[in-house]
Amino acid sequence: MPFGSLFSQRLSGQEAPSEFEGAVVHRARALELISKGELEQAVAELTFALRDTNTDLEGDLLLTRSAAFSSLSEQPKQPEAFLMQGKALLLLERYPEAESALLDGLALDPSHTALQTALRHVSDQAADTRRLSSQRSTASPRAPSVAFMTITLKNILEKSFPQEYAARGLEEADSTAGPRSSEVEEEAPVPLFVMSCLLPGERMALNIFEPRYRLMVRRCMEGSRRFGMATVRGPHHQLDAVACLAEIIECNPLPDGRYYVEIMGRQRFRIQQAWEQDGYRIARPAYFMDGAPASTEEEHALVQQTSSIDSLADQWIQRLRAMFLHGKH
Repeated sequence: MPFGSLFSQRLSGQEAPSEFEGAVVHRARALELISKGELEQAVAELTFALRDTNTDLEGDLLLTRSAAFSSLSEQPKQPEAFLMQGKALLLLERYPEAESALLDGLALDPSHTALQTALRHVSDQAADTRRLSSQRSTASPRAPSVAFMTITLKNILEKSFPQEYAARGLEEADSTAGPRSSEVEEEAPVPLFVMSCLLPGERMALNIFEPRYRLMVRRCMEGSRRFGMATVRGPHHQLDAVACLAEIIECNPLPDGRYYVEIMGRQRFRIQQAWEQDGYRIARPAYFMDGAPASTEEEHALVQQTSSIDSLADQWIQRLRAMFLHGKH
């Protein structure tokens, strides 16, 4: 859209005044810097303008910034140009190329502090990606792509919104710590998947499709690979007092964002405290061991109770089968 028509839209009230005017100011400064040959500062001004606007002026800003980049690439190479190239390659997860660009810049100016800092950052991010990839490689062939996506998003968020990113980190740390009480034993909190009961040693397959539980599984795979299987009762969905710690033994990310996971029960625990974080529940557990019956009489009573439940379950299944066959005829 022509630049003049954008002013017409602004005057007619179709654009938000503050957003449009801010973009116009950044663009005017950028054009002045381009005329002076200060291309790097012009690119920075245009980048700020693009970050702050969603108006129709965005296309004009992109074209102007592309022209500034093109002119910058035709200038003799400076350390700052290698720095910008390295940062761009870092966001694309192209770590060897980013490292090479930063080293080329340091060859021109070995004392350049920003280049040295960026090079250390590239090395740290590459190490984090390798670590996450190795953690997920045992779970699924597709898992490394999840690690790359996670690191890329982390880089973008941390660079674009540094204050908000830091505040969110503190908020998540506080939420994970949960409520404090002098009467509660200090056990590490565990996330809860509320569905059905699970016993130690029992295996179960789960299809994770709810966004809140997909987030929970991603976080579990980055950490201990464990969460609690819990049940609720009553109209208010009150958590049952006892849950079971489950370990993810296989995790397959699916193309539509779902996860197919297989879990195994490890140890039961009592829920001492519970709260909510990002849509799912977190519990502070008190683990206990399932011991053998205390006496022969108790063991005999448990065997009889198990046999009775088994018989009732068989009768229920037979009735369902008969109802199904009768319905077909």
